[in-house]
This record gives sequence, C-alpha cells and structure tokens, in this order.
Amino acid sequence: MSLSKFDNYKMTGRDYMSNDSFSVFFNMMKIRYMDYDNSFDTFPRGTIVPTDKINLFINLESVILHMTNVQDVDKKVLTEPDITKRMISNILNLAAHYKKFFCGHGLDTQIFLYMTDLNSHMFRERDYDEDYRSLFENKFNTNRQNVPLTELLTQDVLPQAKEICEFLPDVHLIVTRNLDSSVVPGIISKAYPDRKNCIVTTDYIETQYAMRNNFIVHLLHRTYQRSLNAWNINGYFELFFSKKVWDPTTDLSFIGNENLYTAMICCLGSSIRSVSPTKSVGIATTFRMVKNALNNADITPHTESLDLLRGIFKSSNEAADNFEHNFRLLSINRKEDNLSDEDVFKVKNQLANRIDTNSLIKLNETTFRSYPIMLEELTMHPNTR
Repeated sequence: MSLSKFDNYKMTGRDYMSNDSFSVFFNMMKIRYMDYDNSFDTFPRGTIVPTDKINLFINLESVILHMTNVQDVDKKVLTEPDITKRMISNILNLAAHYKKFFCGHGLDTQIFLYMTDLNSHMFRERDYDEDYRSLFENKFNTNRQNVPLTELLTQDVLPQAKEICEFLPDVHLIVTRNLDSSVVPGIISKAYPDRKNCIVTTDYIETQYAMRNNFIVHLLHRTYQRSLNAWNINGYFELFFSKKVWDPTTDLSFIGNENLYTAMICCLGSSIRSVSPTKSVGIATTFRMVKNALNNADITPHTESLDLLRGIFKSSNEAADNFEHNFRLLSINRKEDNLSDEDVFKVKNQLANRIDTNSLIKLNETTFRSYPIMLEELTMHPNTR
C-alpha cells in the first residue's frame, strides 16, 4: 500500500534554512516528501502498512564527509558566526525532516542518526588489512585543513547534539568508536525485530541491507550538478554501471541473497575505507562471471561460501585474491559475524529517552533562537499534526 494512501495528509516540509557554508550538505540528505512518497509506491503492496513500526536510519557520516570539500574549510570553521549552533540545529532538523514524514503518515517511528567516530584508529578489519579506513583517519586527524572541523565536531557539535537527542522522544545519535558504523542498522534492527527499517545514505556499501526482507535503502547520489535517488536493485545498478550490461527483466532474477549482491559491489571498492576497486575485473565483468557461474551450476542463488564465490574468478588468481580481499573488508554480513558482545553493548548503550520537552522549548527560545530546532516535528507522535 502506498504511504500516500494512508490518509489525505500531504506534507510540504517546513524547515529552517541557513546560509552558512555547511547547511547545504544537510539539505542534500533530505529527500523531498513527494519523491520519498512516490518511491514507496514502487514497492510491492504490503511492504509498509499503517500498523507498521519504523526504524529510520540516517547516515550522518555522509554529511560530514562532504563538509571536507568546502573550500578553506579550516577558515570557515573558525570565522563563520555561531557555527556550533548552526550545525547542531542542522543535525536535529535533518532527523525532524524524516520523523515528520513517517509520523505524519501515522507510523510509530524511531530515528537513528549514526556515524563512525572521527577519532577512530583501531578497527578490527586492520587485523586483515592495516590500511583499512586509513584515508578516513588521515582526512579528519592528519590533514591540517580538516583538523579544525574535526575538533569542532568531536568536542562541541556532536556531544551537544547527542545530549539533546537524549531528551527527545525516539531520536538517537549513535557514534561508533573503532567500529565501522555500517553495522549500526543491523544491530538496532535485531534489537527491535518488530520494526521495519529504512536507511538514507550516500554509502553504496550499505545497499547490502536492501537484500534483507525488512530493509529499504535509499541511496543518494548528490552533487552540485545533479541529484539521484535509488531505492531498489535496478536503481543501484543504474548508478554502478551502464544499462547495456544488464536487462532488469531477466538478469536480476538470480539475485536471491546478500552475498551474491555483495560479490558484485565489493569490486567497486570503498575509498573512505581505503579499499581499492578490484584490479583487472570490474563490476560489469564480475556481473557476467556471476551469471556464467550460475548458468554452469558452479554456484546457486543461495551460495554463501566465500570459497565457492571466489571460484567465480577461477581464470585469474589475482582477480580471485582481489575479490576475496574486498569481500572480507566490505561484506556487512562478515562485519556482523565479527561483532563482539561489547561492540553490540556499546551501540545499544547509546540509546536513551530522558524526555524533557519543557527544557527543550526553553533551549530553543534562548540558545537556538536564531537557528530554531524543529521541536514540533521532533516530538511528533503518529497522526499528530
């Protein structure tokens, strides 16, 4: 059932705009209500129904990575007025944008903003590849131009935004130290098995979640020139390679599990994770090799064994080695298998609901008077207007 058919309430999206150098990146993560609404029309009937409960995950790392592209970012951080207040307001209003959409349609909704701690440097993946996320670490901690931004975020903006979230109903900010934040939606979804899960991200590695029954992943591709929004495998593949490589009416029928999908996208690598694209074999070639392996019964749509998947590249040991390297580092399934009880506890322990609306109203009237937080939207319950 289309979300737009839940009731006659159509939202236009009241928002508070700011003309500083960084607000644009928060706004780039906001899907227009009409577009978001229409995207749900394309899913099978019953994908989301009025009685559903929703977890909405917003990849905040997607926003922060774009901030490093601001010209003279170090000077902007130090000279733009009220930059801390502006950023906190922007973070919270990004959550408000999506909470208003779902709650306005009568859906019980929890919002989770999530990101990897910018000071992380001891990722478990480094036991396999010592360079894992080294670009991320250097970008925020070594690059002199970005260090003021890192300090602003880690010392002021994120701690304050996180504290405010604790007093908002069902709005959370999760920061994972030394843990790739791509595992957060999986951890939270297991903690709330009765909820359906939606993700808004620019990280195509997280589209692996779309292969799971209770996940919908909107992948945003935003530049100053164009804006693309993909929410199913057809759309993802249009972003990954030419339509000439595949026929969506036939070629996608074999994608029956997460590992086969991961086998293809891991060939793209992940720059922020310091994982290079596979050498000599790109995603288009891998796509054809997967199809051939299926046709020859070397694998099945249900194959999960890494050794069997590696066999797809039997014509080239180098390609097989590259594939296995990337798969071990980029497969969310494997990341979840390697989670410790402590990892899971540290994520869940960041969830808090110490609701205090009166204090937030006062804060909005004083500290954030010039850059209002959308408290009405952030405190919404299903069907409240």
